[in-house]
Amino acid sequence: RERQEDMGRAITRLLTLSDIFHKIKIYPRKFNLREMFERLSALNFVKAPSGKSVDIKMCFELKDPIIFADPVYLPVVFENLIGNAIKYSGQKVVVEILCREQSGGIMIRVKDNGIGISPRALKHIFEIYYRDPTIREDNSRMGFGIGLSFVYSTVKAHGGKITVNSELNVGTEFCIILPQ
Repeated sequence: RERQEDMGRAITRLLTLSDIFHKIKIYPRKFNLREMFERLSALNFVKAPSGKSVDIKMCFELKDPIIFADPVYLPVVFENLIGNAIKYSGQKVVVEILCREQSGGIMIRVKDNGIGISPRALKHIFEIYYRDPTIREDNSRMGFGIGLSFVYSTVKAHGGKITVNSELNVGTEFCIILPQ
């Protein structure tokens, strides 16, 4: 089982790299944003390591949760952001997800109470293979520096924007704006 999971992760990494290097091609269609987040939560896509308690708070301030986006790639964006929030937080993880209408689009904010990102690292987090050298963690949980690059490329492929604010020992906030 463990070897199968490792193989699955390796294949996913290779496919992600291929998408990043060859420009992500999205195939947008209408789907329900609220249902996407509920599915992510219900199917336990993001697994919390033992000993961590995870509280994911969702707030939808949308008249209509139907959006026009790629239903395959967009969930992976949020799996990555939520997974990073859990990985880089202490024992009591709080992740707040806010979806609301904003002029000309939809804003989706993912905010955590994690260790934060240093100002020096913030300049590089969307670069492929970049990992903050100041972070020491259990090697079995260490990433390869492709997740946030994939997030950035996917948001851009949707014609959207992504910004990040972070404060060390307070947390990080990613804000994604997708055109409507």
